[in-house]
Amino acid sequence: MKWVFIDSSAFLKMYSYNYDFSKNLKEILKLIEGKKIKLILTKQVLDEIEREREKRLGEFMGKLSKWKESILNIPPFCEEIPPAKAIKNLSKRLYENLLDKAKKETLNVDIIFKKICKKCEIIPVDSRIFEEAKKRYDMGNPPGKRQIRESYGDSINWIILMERIPKGESLYFISADKDFSSELDDSIFSLFLSKEIYSKKKSKVVYYSSISGFLKEEFKENITEKQIEQEKSALPEPIQLHEISVSGANIIPSPFGSDTKIFSGSIINSSPFGSEREIKCANCGKIFYSKSWESHRGCPYCGCIEQESSLTGSGIPDYLHPLRT
Repeated sequence: MKWVFIDSSAFLKMYSYNYDFSKNLKEILKLIEGKKIKLILTKQVLDEIEREREKRLGEFMGKLSKWKESILNIPPFCEEIPPAKAIKNLSKRLYENLLDKAKKETLNVDIIFKKICKKCEIIPVDSRIFEEAKKRYDMGNPPGKRQIRESYGDSINWIILMERIPKGESLYFISADKDFSSELDDSIFSLFLSKEIYSKKKSKVVYYSSISGFLKEEFKENITEKQIEQEKSALPEPIQLHEISVSGANIIPSPFGSDTKIFSGSIINSSPFGSEREIKCANCGKIFYSKSWESHRGCPYCGCIEQESSLTGSGIPDYLHPLRT
């Protein structure tokens, strides 16, 4: 059995706007039920998901409401066209049904995630753990978002993980953000934290940036590299109009906004019929995917700001594992 921790940043992909996360959730549930993995689930992670869920869905419903109003305001001279009335009715039903499911927490991903939670022990955060996390943060020890004052959540989770992981067992750590990665190279786990858990529990950390990458590598699931990249580049907020400065890119206005950001890259494979584009970043060289009717916020890996850094396997201590995709 593998001991697994999934950070809220990875779970929150379920509320992304351009990626179907339900299959990943179903696979995690199946592995838990089959006793293939032991998921360490903390109350801290659940609280973070709950807060962000409401925020993300609230933002989306606001955008969807504006889109619905624009549909309902179809000019009278268009209403004689047969599809016009049907589109108006459908847009209203879509908004009302989605809002109802969001309020009742009955979206498909909500239902599957609740099943996962019922199969796990929810580890509470008591005053002792909170005080230890606060002390750790105040001392300047990782993890933690230093740009956010008094951000103890990551420290709380790390303290619980060090207490719960059995001695000598590897910890399979999945996170979509960089809070636990090394400042030398964000593709590997924090050197400080790797040493700490190894010295206390003789445990190694196997680090993944996506659930699909974890499923593919550890359980040989039929997952393509394309699917992994889609999860990693899933957008956490409503798609808006952006400009990709490449030849042949079709920029289609979106009902969700009109701000623009220039991305320097090249389309490798594209189709005039709206299939996904395979785009290679001119800055870091990594490849990601974008649909022709969507627009991107630049490279999801480097943001067209920093060059990709790398750390080879030579000389890496045995407690250190590189980030898995």
